[in-house]
Order: sequence, then C-alpha cells, then structure tokens
Amino acid sequence: MRIKKSTYRSIERHAPVVGAVSAVVMVTAMFLGWFRSGSRMRNSFEMFRIPQQLGLDGFATIRLVWFLVPVLAAGVVGFSVLRRPGWAGLLGIVQALVGASVALVVLFSDLDTGFGPALTLATALSLLAAAFGMALTSGSPS
Repeated sequence: MRIKKSTYRSIERHAPVVGAVSAVVMVTAMFLGWFRSGSRMRNSFEMFRIPQQLGLDGFATIRLVWFLVPVLAAGVVGFSVLRRPGWAGLLGIVQALVGASVALVVLFSDLDTGFGPALTLATALSLLAAAFGMALTSGSPS
C-alpha cells in the first residue's frame, strides 16, 4: 500500500508527539480514581493490591505488568525523543493493549468506577493509533 508523501510526513511528524503525550496521560490516569471502596475512591495501584492482600496468587503476573506500564511510558517518551519510532511504536502498542485491557475489565465490572478507567481507555486508543503510525513510518517512505 502506498501512502502519499505529504501524509507520510505528517504521520512521521505527529505520531511521536501524540504517542508520548498519550503515554504520559495514561500513567496520570492510573493515579486517578478507579473505583469506590467504602467512602473513598481508590486508584489502580490500590486496586491491584487487594488480590495480593487476599492471598490470590493468580493476579501476580497481571499486577507486575500493570506496575511496568510507567516504565513502558518512559520508553515511549524516550524513544520518541531519540527519534526511534520503531521502538517507541512497539512499546506504545504493548502499553496501549495492557491499559485498554485492564480499563475495559474495570469498566464492564460491577464496580462503582471513577474517571481513571475511562481516561485510560481513551488514551490507550490514542496511543495505539500513534504507535501504529510510528511503526508505519519507522522505515523509509515508499
């Protein structure tokens, strides 16, 4: 598939910026209210501590991946600044898929959710689009 040169240049210029901003906003959304427990709103990191406190071992891998999302975001920003769109796109796709998956599970659950999962899902979709744009433009133009 051929992409017009002007479209290619526009994607090449804007995708890293959109990806980096989306990655940072997603990490910020992780600290917002995700669900109400008792009288207070809890963030996503508190949400992942509950299974551990209950002794449920099945959530260990998911919890580890969730706690690595800020590291993935730092990678997206760093590789975008270093003009390595292929690597930024790859890390962005992983971050977006993890963020969207967890946000969708929370949004479709019976929890009294806050603004965090909705913002995470929105930024995950934005990051996914930008990451695919970065992956498309990581080679030479056709």
